[in-house]
Amino acid sequence: MTVTRVDGAVSGLDTLEGGDHVAWFLDRTVDFATLAARFFEQGTARGEKLLMFAPQRRAVSRLPIGGGVTVFDPRQAFLSGGTRAAVWNWNERLGGALREQTALAGAEGYRGLRLIVDMDWLFDTTATIEQVVELEQGLDEATAAEKAVVVCAYRLESFTTAEIAGAACVHPRTYSEAPGEVGFRMWAAGSNRWHLSGEIDLRARTIFPALLTAAARGRDQLRLNCAGLEFIDAAGTRAIAHVARETGTPLHLEHAADPLRSLWRLLGLEAYAPTVELLP
Repeated sequence: MTVTRVDGAVSGLDTLEGGDHVAWFLDRTVDFATLAARFFEQGTARGEKLLMFAPQRRAVSRLPIGGGVTVFDPRQAFLSGGTRAAVWNWNERLGGALREQTALAGAEGYRGLRLIVDMDWLFDTTATIEQVVELEQGLDEATAAEKAVVVCAYRLESFTTAEIAGAACVHPRTYSEAPGEVGFRMWAAGSNRWHLSGEIDLRARTIFPALLTAAARGRDQLRLNCAGLEFIDAAGTRAIAHVARETGTPLHLEHAADPLRSLWRLLGLEAYAPTVELLP
């Protein structure tokens, strides 16, 4: 299945459609409760089930977000109170939770599902940037497959610039600008299919290999649509070859531009990573 989605900024949280996965970066001046209420009001009008994932210590019940919002603490509800030291998988557990809740919403007569994730719940885990990226990838893939509407709220005072930048690149859409932007996006487009857009350069030297590894791991193949990729440097090109070689996952780069194909040959990567196929 191929899912059609676009990347870019959104004008408001009350303008979203099914399949949208939005990173919301907010500082102390933002009225979280009012904007969240508008988001949920749109969902009520559309007959969608309303969910919020948030840490228990945050007084969610006192937020004026209206009735009918079911609140879960992800660590307690889906991760059995565990941290990264426990045996659990970010992609399967959080993405699986979204799929389960979407199925439940359909059984209950709702037309879809609408979710805000208060990312401060990560303080109760030992998550690294790479693990957060992996979590968001799984959530993005589930959002696309289930055509849910998901907003991940990152408070700028709670996260480092590097963490915010990493979070931005795994969301196809953003509401407000991300400090430390890394220049590219990678988002799900269906089973084993992902879109790459923007520029992969020095800014992406750490996060791009981690993101690509998480996407490729355990799959029989991975297809990357590079039509929106405006530039990729030598380090990013080598990262593609290295991930394919290390994970053993065949990578198919669709709409690979001539500069990328030329750089691939110049770096001698055809022999190093023979399972990578560059398609025009």
